[in-house]
Amino acid sequence: MIRFVLGLLVLAAGVALAEDKKDTPKLSGTWAREAEGMEIKFKFEEKALVITVANGDNGITATADYTVDKDGVVKAKVTKVVEKGDFASKTAKGFEFSMKVALKDKKATISDFKSEHTEAKAVIEGEYVKKD
Repeated sequence: MIRFVLGLLVLAAGVALAEDKKDTPKLSGTWAREAEGMEIKFKFEEKALVITVANGDNGITATADYTVDKDGVVKAKVTKVVEKGDFASKTAKGFEFSMKVALKDKKATISDFKSEHTEAKAVIEGEYVKKD
């Protein structure tokens, strides 16, 4: 009887974990927007998030590890930074941020951006279109 009850508990836990995974939004592809003269791109890969911010020939590309919860909140930590030209905003390896991503139709809305760089909020938050 105890084995039967334990078996049911294991089965129920497995179903609950599967439902949690199913409810987590699937973020993939490249999403872009222009703001304040800059092009901002978020490329969601299976194991990494690649963020590119460019202003003409100047820009930065940051690669980050990330997670997404069932509410669409992305939490990320930068693992690699490549600078191009003379870009005013500096991002360092280890930089952490979070943001909410809501997908509807073929658009993504980023809101609730949180980081130590509060000035980035106005540029990052907004509506993005899918590029691929």
